[in-house]
Amino acid sequence: MNAKQRVLAAVEHRLAERTPITFDAQSEVYDALYEHLGLNSREALFDRLGCDTWMVLPRQYSYPATQSGRKVKTSIWG
Repeated sequence: MNAKQRVLAAVEHRLAERTPITFDAQSEVYDALYEHLGLNSREALFDRLGCDTWMVLPRQYSYPATQSGRKVKTSIWG
């Protein structure tokens, strides 16, 4: 089963051989992982970690004005 099939199975409430995973962290964590694992890109890191999805936001993304001043914000996906 590839990543797309795994994610689609989860969305459709079907069993897959494992739960699909994603990863995101602060830039310092990425830097430490790159150094520790000898990698130089997010693509290589995500491949090494076996990630099925990537967090993708437009460049220069900013939250709507209604979110300003809040410590915890709601993402564009709710």
